[in-house]
Amino acid sequence: MKKIFAILLIFVMSFILVGCGNKNVEPKTSSHYDSDNGLTTNSSEEIELYSDDTKVVFLFNKIRYVFYYSGDEITAYHTYVDYGDNATAKMAYSVIDREDETIKNCYVDGRYVVFEWGESEYEDLTYSNLRTAYSYMEELKK
Repeated sequence: MKKIFAILLIFVMSFILVGCGNKNVEPKTSSHYDSDNGLTTNSSEEIELYSDDTKVVFLFNKIRYVFYYSGDEITAYHTYVDYGDNATAKMAYSVIDREDETIKNCYVDGRYVVFEWGESEYEDLTYSNLRTAYSYMEELKK
């Protein structure tokens, strides 16, 4: 819960720093991940994440909670924090404590900062109790 609060705090702080800003719409570009520094090229494209036969996706306050599963076992847990644009996502990424032992991997993908969480963050969950545990969130379905 402390991790989710930290992510939400960074998210809110980024909106305070950006303010109303320029309302011009930037053209959509593709995103290319650079594994050396954990950053991607500029991109404002929406990442399409929906629940399917391999994952369950929840949305809460512009954060996508993605649980990958096989049978009843949760196999991975990622969060996609939407910062609105690549520059703001990179700024947020630069202040994130990536030494946190519960974060398996962290990187920027377009306008999102993506957290891949360690097993300790989801080991008590199963596919059968996931929707009940996160019933207060909107499930994203196609």
